[in-house]
Amino acid sequence: MKYAHYAPTTGQLLGWYAPDLFKVEDIPVPHLVVTDAEWQEALTLSFNKVDAVTKTLSKYDFRELSTLKEDRSLSLDSKCSFEILKGFTSEALGVSHFYPSKLEDQLNLMAAKALGVSVGFACEIDGIWLKREHTAEQLTQVAMDGAFHKIALIQKKDALVDLINAATSNAEVLAITWDTQI
Repeated sequence: MKYAHYAPTTGQLLGWYAPDLFKVEDIPVPHLVVTDAEWQEALTLSFNKVDAVTKTLSKYDFRELSTLKEDRSLSLDSKCSFEILKGFTSEALGVSHFYPSKLEDQLNLMAAKALGVSVGFACEIDGIWLKREHTAEQLTQVAMDGAFHKIALIQKKDALVDLINAATSNAEVLAITWDTQI
């Protein structure tokens, strides 16, 4: 058996006490009595909160709501950038090809498009990367497909940030991830 000492107002776990190391009367209150198995689970799962009503332990993010919102928004900004840089597909050549979209790739595409002539431009199909000849019109289509892909990802991120900003609890904010349906 172990004792979980916690803050009475927040439920934040403040410390563990074992009766073989402390006299029961010396263990601070409030505390929750737990079995060794519950204690081990709490350590394994990094539980840090006591619910005094249900007498259960759980993991909780004690950051202020405003801090959590800012952190989650920054995380979504990073995820959006990562998704943009992963690349996109275009059917400008008649079938779907994959195009890279790291910053230099985006600049190269814009430069090739600006030339207004046919040029070889690297893309991938079936795992094979080659510089394939693209007409000016095809390069314009690839650039548009890349822009639409990028805009869609930014709009998704913005919608998720709007959800975060509207959230009224830590639990609501933590439930919002890149995979949240909007």
